[in-house]
Amino acid sequence: MNEFLNIARKDYTSGKYKAAVEELREFLAANPGDTSGHIELAKNLLALGRCEEAIIECHCALGLDPQLAEPHVVLANAYLRQGRIEESGAEARKALRIEPNLAAAYGTLGLVALSQNRFQEAIDNFKKGASIEPNNSWYHVRLGIAYQMDRQHAAAIMEYRRVLEIDRSFEAAWRVVLGHITRHRWLFNSVIIGSMLMMFLVRSLLTVPIMVFWAAFTIGNIIFHFRMGRRGNGLVGSLLLLALTVFYVYNLLYGL
Repeated sequence: MNEFLNIARKDYTSGKYKAAVEELREFLAANPGDTSGHIELAKNLLALGRCEEAIIECHCALGLDPQLAEPHVVLANAYLRQGRIEESGAEARKALRIEPNLAAAYGTLGLVALSQNRFQEAIDNFKKGASIEPNNSWYHVRLGIAYQMDRQHAAAIMEYRRVLEIDRSFEAAWRVVLGHITRHRWLFNSVIIGSMLMMFLVRSLLTVPIMVFWAAFTIGNIIFHFRMGRRGNGLVGSLLLLALTVFYVYNLLYGL
């Protein structure tokens, strides 16, 4: 039984949500009273965006054992996705009354506060989550986002550097870059506007390094969006890069 659930958990961790759902449905058909199975199924359904089904599974788990905290967290996240903000916060607080050191519940409360632009409250909750699970980069990423939204750019950069220390991924490194850019946005925007004007108004090979820099930055953004699952943003960036590159080369060779 535990081996079966472990396989489903590995599928969830690796993003194979549909496979996990099928495995867990089969498992629960034979073991309808297993609370862990209902919770894992709810998490996978939520990851697939099937909120109503996830909510049903959470209620099944709580019907079997009302003292479980995790189903309340999954419920909170499902309600948050549906825009049911107050219900989401209430479920996260229920989880904390059952299990006061549940990091995921603080994380959800942080997301609830962030959705309502209550930045300091979001920061406080993400900090609590990070203090319980200091090596979980999720909390540091959200802390960085909350700090940025609250215009505390230096603190945001520190959190993104912490993420980079934990997982050393491209996404983490790019967040550090974007954090520095956001901190000096006016200067970066001035440089970008000036360089764009120079590229298209001055027909000279001296503008090639500027174009290469601009293209490299744009490619970094495109990769970041695709890896974060934002395919729409990645596609728009790709089309923009292609259009401006063609326009730049044409202008360099033939003029406007």
